[in-house]
Amino acid sequence: MPSRTLVAFAGACLLAACNFDQAGLDPPPRTLNFPIAVALSEPPGGGEPRHLFVANSNFDIHYNTGSLQSLDLERVHAIIASDCGGGSVDCVVPLSSDVVVSEVGVGSHVSAIDVSPRGDRIYLSVRSNRNLTFVDVDDGELRCDASIRDPGGSQDEDIPRCGDAFRRGQEGEVASERGLVLSDDPVGVTSGRLEDIGASAGAGDFVLMALRGGGVALFLDRDAGPGRQPELVHIATGFPEQLVNIQLQPGAGVAWLASEGSSALGRVAIALDTGNPTRSFLYDFGDRFVAGIDSGNDVRDLAFIDGGATAFALTRSPEALVTLDVARGGRNPGELGLGDIYEVGNGPSRIAVAEVEGREYVLVSCFDARKIFIIDPAVRALVAVVGGFSGPFEMAVGPHTSGGTTDTFLYVTDFTTSQIRVVSLAPLATAGVPRIVAAIGEPITVETLGSN
Repeated sequence: MPSRTLVAFAGACLLAACNFDQAGLDPPPRTLNFPIAVALSEPPGGGEPRHLFVANSNFDIHYNTGSLQSLDLERVHAIIASDCGGGSVDCVVPLSSDVVVSEVGVGSHVSAIDVSPRGDRIYLSVRSNRNLTFVDVDDGELRCDASIRDPGGSQDEDIPRCGDAFRRGQEGEVASERGLVLSDDPVGVTSGRLEDIGASAGAGDFVLMALRGGGVALFLDRDAGPGRQPELVHIATGFPEQLVNIQLQPGAGVAWLASEGSSALGRVAIALDTGNPTRSFLYDFGDRFVAGIDSGNDVRDLAFIDGGATAFALTRSPEALVTLDVARGGRNPGELGLGDIYEVGNGPSRIAVAEVEGREYVLVSCFDARKIFIIDPAVRALVAVVGGFSGPFEMAVGPHTSGGTTDTFLYVTDFTTSQIRVVSLAPLATAGVPRIVAAIGEPITVETLGSN
C-alpha cells in the first residue's frame, strides 16, 4: 500500500475507533480522491461495458467519507476523440456532470470492489467500517437508499451517503445465531453464481470477503430484486495472515488468497447446503506454495488464464510475475509446478489479463517503478513496458468501439495524482507499445508516496 506515514496515521485512527462519517469536510462532487479500485460494468446479455466504476479511498482522511462513482465511457471516449485529437498523454477528460453519471458515499476506506455476476450490483469491502457495502446499479445509476448528510444543502454541494441497510456486517439472524463478528479489516472481495457450485439456476450469488488477519467471510445474496440483502453466514479462519487479495479460480468453485507475509497461497471453498443455503459454510481447501524462488514470501496478487489451468503470482521477493501450473506439483507436497518467471519493476502491485485480437496478455502495475509491464505468455516474453504514470495501482480492461473501430482499453488508477489513466492496448496487435491516450480528472498534487 502507498505511503508509510499516511498508512500509520490511518491505522492509528482505526485502532482508536475513529468515526469516519463524522461531521467535517464533505468530499466535493465529481472529484477523484486517491482512487483505490476500478471495475467495468457488465451489461445484461453481454456487450461492451458502458460504465467505469471508481472507488475513492479518502486515503489521507481529508474528508469525512470516500465515494463510489459511475463514469460514462461513451462520453469519456467521445471527449478523447473530439477534444484531444484522438488522445495523448497530456489529454485530460474533466469530471463534468455528463461524465459522472452517479456517485454515492460508501465509507472512508474501500479496499476493493467487485461487480456481481448479474451485473446489477457492486460489492465493496470497506476497512473503515469493517463491512460489506453493496450498491445497486441500473444503467450506470447507483442506488443505495442514499441521502444527503445536510438536509439543507443540495446534491451539488454534497455527495449522498448510502443508507445503513446497504452496509452489511454481523446483522442478520444467521450471524446472530452463529455469533459471527467482523472484527478484522476487509482487504478484498470477489463474487460468483451459486448455480456454479451446485445450486439451481437463478439461486443468486455468493460473496467472499478476505480479512487481513487470515479469515474469509461468506455472504449469500439470494433473493431476486433490488431489495435483496447479502447475508453473512460464515467466517472461516486459519488461512495465511497478512492477506492482501482474493481471486476466484475459474470453473473450480475455489478462491485463492494472496499474502504479503508468506509464500503460501491459501485456498477456500464453499460447502453449499442446497436444501438450506444458510447452513452453508467455508472450509480450508489446502494451501499451495510458491517454491523454487528466493523467497516468494510476499505475494501481492493472483490471476488465472487457460480456464484456470495456469496461475500467475505477483511477488515482491523477488519482484517478479511467477507462472504456476495449477495441476502439476512441485518437488514437495503442496508446492505448485513452477513455470516462467518474468522480472518486473519496483513495487509490483496488481495483475490484469487483457485479450487483444484473440491473444491473452498479462499486465502488471508497478507502483514504485511508475510503469505497467506487459507479458505475452504465448511467446513467454515481456513484450512492452508503458511509462507515464505517477503511482499505478488497480486496473480494469475492456473493449470500446468508436467510429466503427474497436480497441481494447486499460483503465489504471493513478493513485498518487488521483486520476484514472486510459491506455490503448491496440498497438500490441502489431508488436507495438501501448500508449496513454488520456487521464480522467485533473491531477491533485500530494507529497510523494511510496509503496508499502
